[in-house]
Formats: sequence, structure tokens, C-alpha cells
Amino acid sequence: MEILESIILILSLLIIANIVSHYFVSIPPSLLQIAAGILAALFMHVKIYVDTEWFLLAFIAPILFNDGNNFPKRELWKLKGPILGNAIILVIISTLVGGVFVKFLIPSLPWATAFTLVAVLSPTDPIAVQSIAKKAHIPDKLMHLISGESLINDASGLICFKYGVAATVTGMFSLKSATIDFFHISIVGALVGAIMIWIFNGIRLYLINQGVDDSILHAIIQIIIPFIIYYVAEDIFDVSGVVAVVIAGILNISSNHNMSAFTPEIRLITSRTWDLVVYVLNGIVFVLLGIEIPFAMEELVHNDNINTFWATILAFIIWIMLVVIRFAWSYIYSTFSNNPDGKIKLWSKTRLYDCLMSGISGVRGAVTMVGVLSLPMTIKGGAPFPSRTLLLFVASAVIIFSLLGATILIPMLTKSSAPVAYRGNTFSSDNSDNSDDDEEEIAPIELTRIEANRVILDKTVKNFVMKWMKAILQFILL
Repeated sequence: MEILESIILILSLLIIANIVSHYFVSIPPSLLQIAAGILAALFMHVKIYVDTEWFLLAFIAPILFNDGNNFPKRELWKLKGPILGNAIILVIISTLVGGVFVKFLIPSLPWATAFTLVAVLSPTDPIAVQSIAKKAHIPDKLMHLISGESLINDASGLICFKYGVAATVTGMFSLKSATIDFFHISIVGALVGAIMIWIFNGIRLYLINQGVDDSILHAIIQIIIPFIIYYVAEDIFDVSGVVAVVIAGILNISSNHNMSAFTPEIRLITSRTWDLVVYVLNGIVFVLLGIEIPFAMEELVHNDNINTFWATILAFIIWIMLVVIRFAWSYIYSTFSNNPDGKIKLWSKTRLYDCLMSGISGVRGAVTMVGVLSLPMTIKGGAPFPSRTLLLFVASAVIIFSLLGATILIPMLTKSSAPVAYRGNTFSSDNSDNSDDDEEEIAPIELTRIEANRVILDKTVKNFVMKWMKAILQFILL
């Protein structure tokens, strides 16, 4: 009964926050969802405990599968080398440099725990990155690079986070074993995801060919795919379920030419169902974040040798550090990649501006929150996880600072008043106002999935109306 009551309460808070967001469009819904959670914790004394295993399965699998499914495949393939390099190398650099910096700031924090904190802060929100990049007029190549990185670094960041947690819990870490294991679970996880999505795609096409075209049935099949793939990868093959669902999302049939085998109704209902699932899951994560913050602050005051004010300052400094690392990496990459004539131009005001936007656009979101909430309560021997409440508070504060930073700084720098889009936002895929810049492109190529669904629905409705009007006229004439 408590689980049911908790679900109803969280969904109610989510609905209220999203209704309020329609009256304050300049404030990201994520911040209002966090505020709703904080108010519930303070005035209703709501406290929810989550289990690590099911929490990762319930939130990570569908969110990352949907992100991979919606990412432009042509750009992802064209920049596959730089994207993979950025997603892996930048995450490793951020984890190592950031871990050393955090250890310097908090000497009492174990090394493994410091690296764990920075690793969970590595993943960025791809929807936010894409919307910010378009508003900031970042060059297409850099925009696609950042967007692709934000998709793949969910996997690499969470794998590094997993090693950090394991090292903290067991007290042992081997670089050689970790490197071998990293490539093993990543490569095999990718193979598991590719093979399983190929099987599921084959099943769906077979059902269509057999006349099983129930749109609700196909939407349900589509929804359960990431859960099954994540479970099989993690529990049966003991590899990365995160990598498996990302690869499965990228290779999912709904994003290629075989999708024409499905009726417009199936495509529309499946798309709307996925929007609903991601909307709810993303909102639940941020409401849970809001619920956890007051208790993390309370436990921080009583259990850690650091006060809340200093912890907030630490979180702000860590966010600035992450922005600087992203800025430096983007500047280095753009400096050495944009030189077709072989000449390296170290200084460029335009490149400096673009890379600054790249650094600020590193918004932390649902994946970071899911990871930090999954931290175990104890380590080997039954002792409490080192400074767990401090990590939870700092990670939560960094998420909020990144949201506020993007919300305030991006419109100031780009002179745009449009709100920043995040996962689960109803306006996140509405790019119709950007079509004037791409008049030379063929229209179908420029359509997003949501826009294509609208075209399909409009045509279906028009054909339906014309059919009935024709029938009525024939009836009258007869």
C-alpha cells in the first residue's frame, strides 16, 4: 500500500508542477518538479527509499533507449569517430581531473568516492544540449558532436560510476582489470543490444506481415523492449545494460526505412506512448530529487564534518570545474579539427564563443540523478557508504546549478527568450521556427519525428473527412 501511495503522490506532484510550468514558461519544468518535491518533503514529511537494481532498470533503460532512438542517425554515423572519442576520452579526463580536484577540496573524502562523484556528474542531457545548441547558433558539426557525445557519455559515465562505487564498497581497484573489463562489458553489451533489437525488429515485422496490426499491442511491445534488453544484458550476460539499450535505441526499427511497413496509426500511437513514458519517468526523477534534498541537508548537518553552506559552495565550484573542462576540451577539439588547409589558428573569437556555449550547455539531468540515488547505503563489512549524504547533496546541487546556469546564461549570451528544452518537456521537439534557415534542404529530411507524425495525422484526418464528404454527396445526389 505504501508503494501505491508513493506513486500516486509523486504523480500528483508531477502534474501540479507541470501545470504551474505553463504559467512560468521561462522556468524549466525540471526546476519546478524539484521545488514540488522539496515542498512535499518539508511540509508533508515525505521520504521515499529506492532500491538500486529496480531503480536503474525502471529509469535508465527506457530513457536511454528513447534518446538513442530519437538521435539523428545520419549525423551520428558521420561523426562516429569524434563522438566516441569525446564520449569516452572526455568522460575519463573529467573523472580523473575532477576526482583529483574534488579530493583537493575535500581531503577527508576517499579517492574512490571522489572519482565516483565526478563520474556520476559526467553524463549530460542530450535534449537540453540539442535545444541549447540550436538557439546558440553553434556550427552544425560541433552541435552534432556535442549531441552525440551527450548520448554516448550516459553509458561511459555510468560505467565509470559503477567502477567507482565498486572500488569504494570493496576497497580494491586494479587499473588493468578495470580497463579489460571496461572494453569487455562495453563491446559485449553493444553486441547484446544489437542482436536483441534485431530479434525484436524481426518479430514486429513478422507480426505485421501476418496481419497483426493492433496499434496498442505494438506500442506495448515497443515499451517493454528496453526493459528486457537491459535485464538480459545485466543479469544473464553480466555486461553493461546501459550500452545495450543505447545501441538498441540507435538501431531500433522505428528510425529507419523499414518503419514504412507499419501503419500511420501504429507509428503515431507508439510515438505518443513513448512521449508519455519519458515525460512521466523524467518528472518522477526530478520530484524524487526534490524530496531527497531536504533530508540530505539534514543528514549533512548531523553526520558530516562540513556545513550545508560550504557544501553548497563546493557544489558551485565543482559545476564551474565541469564547465571549464568541457570548454577546454571543445576548444582543443575545434582548434585541431577545423583546419583543412593544415594551418592551426589558436585564437578565434567565434570559436571561443561557441566553446563557451558548449561548456555552459553541459546540463546534468535525469541520468545523473538516477545514478546518485542508486548509491548503496553500506560498503563491505556493513559500514556506511563514505559521505553518501554529502555526495547526494553535492550532485543534486550541481544538477540545479547546471539547470540555472543554462536557463539564465544561454538567453543572455544568445539574446534569446525561448525556454531551454529538457527531457520530458512538451516543447522539446518543436523546431518549426527553425525551418527558415534550411530552405535549401529537402523538407522530409528536415522533419523531426514529432513533425512527421503530425503530417501523417493531418493527412489521415483529411483523407477521412474527404472520404465521408464524398459519401455524403453521393448519397444526396442519389
